[in-house]
Amino acid sequence: MIVVVASGKGGTGKTTVAAALAIAVGDRVRLRFIDADVEEPNAAILLHPLITSEDDVYVEVPKIDEKRCSHCGECARACRFNALAVLPDSVMLFEQLCHSCRTCEIVCEEGAVGWERRLVGRIRRGFVETSWRRIEFLEGRLNVGEARATPVIEALKERASDECDTLVDCSPGTGCAVIETMRLADFVLLVTEPTRFGMNDLGMAAEAVKRLGLEAGVVINRATYGDAAGARRLITRLGLDVLLELPYEADVAKAYSRGKTLLDARPQWRERFEGLWWDIARRVARAKAAHRRHR
Repeated sequence: MIVVVASGKGGTGKTTVAAALAIAVGDRVRLRFIDADVEEPNAAILLHPLITSEDDVYVEVPKIDEKRCSHCGECARACRFNALAVLPDSVMLFEQLCHSCRTCEIVCEEGAVGWERRLVGRIRRGFVETSWRRIEFLEGRLNVGEARATPVIEALKERASDECDTLVDCSPGTGCAVIETMRLADFVLLVTEPTRFGMNDLGMAAEAVKRLGLEAGVVINRATYGDAAGARRLITRLGLDVLLELPYEADVAKAYSRGKTLLDARPQWRERFEGLWWDIARRVARAKAAHRRHR
């Protein structure tokens, strides 16, 4: 089972919920935790993994052979992402805009387009110690200034196999990085807050989940802080269920600021998160059974 924890906006407590869920069930199931918020990975601040290895992530970008290039401009005209500009005596490549689609190579009649690798990020691997088991830990880190997060996320997805249950901390929002991460999910756990911004952005995230045809449910964080009743009504209109509500408590925020998980501050909430995990597991099992019946 692959569970992706997502949110329409940043600051709703997505990573807080993901880390607490991992700690709550890490002793019970064989679990892999993936921090796919590659532009701002911070789950490690709460989970304190022991990092054992790092792998570089590369993308391919064009390398123009100026000796063969006729400077006809066909490559630049064909590039959907404006990554190439052809001048009378040279070709300019804007590497960060390139999507490695190879269209430039296809349209070049001179055979002047070659390829070279460019470093865009890295993946860190390790584990988190629990009382009985180790949680496998993976984290993607996009190099500062890179425009595209998806190559690092794709590299992370290659490591999300069926060997164990997987919990993924996703980027906030509904952009390309989020959609790319959600595609691997059996279930999307949306974390929201009962504010106008939180509910507005929850609606966009729920629409993305719907378009991808994924099972989903909602955690309302800081439910005692804003309009929780309004949030519940919205979630019902969106066709989703509230799976868990967490109150606003200052001690939890203080613990988070010191690199402690929610369960460090409130160990009595462990049962809530265990129940949340098994509720998700039942929903995934029902969805898969219904899919098999209708094939």
